[in-house]
Amino acid sequence: MGGNTTGSPNSQPHVAAFDELLQRVEHELLRAQEHFDNWEAIFPTQQVIDVLNRYVGFFRPTIDAHIAQFFIKVANVTGTDQRLPSLYRLFKMIEEHADLAPNVNIKTLRSRLKAQRQLLERVRKFRDTRIAHFDTTIKPDAVLFGESRSLLQELEDVFNEIRIAHKGRRKAFDWWGQQHDAKELLCTLEEAHAQRSKDL
Repeated sequence: MGGNTTGSPNSQPHVAAFDELLQRVEHELLRAQEHFDNWEAIFPTQQVIDVLNRYVGFFRPTIDAHIAQFFIKVANVTGTDQRLPSLYRLFKMIEEHADLAPNVNIKTLRSRLKAQRQLLERVRKFRDTRIAHFDTTIKPDAVLFGESRSLLQELEDVFNEIRIAHKGRRKAFDWWGQQHDAKELLCTLEEAHAQRSKDL
């Protein structure tokens, strides 16, 4: 006896493709958050500036690398290239298959990203310059620390809305942060320096 079987929704090809892309976007955002957390932890504030200056040969390129990687990851998840793991690709898939994220208003989510357009253009400009001149130290001129924090939070909030609608689970990101490793390193270096000073 013959007949068509559609299978469960999760077995459909578009669902599997969406799950894979969702995981890739989440990975990019997690890496972006890690780089931002480290950037924040070793940001040259009064509390840590002495340690940073004492080990400037290590921390200067470390800060540069975290900033560069942060902007690269943000540019990836907000890019329109179909090869990138981006929020826009998620939007398009949901527009084609509304069952992927029921009750999510993609028009509203697009508007939220559109509101970040000017900042994202500066992010992409920095990303492109950094890739073209990977062997030089390039500062993120007009992209400020506070703007970067707000931008990343907005991107993660947009992603969480899609993820919850699709999987019916808790948020992927809890704000914030994973700074404990970098802060512990700074404290250890400061304590080691203080101990050496005592021993002299």
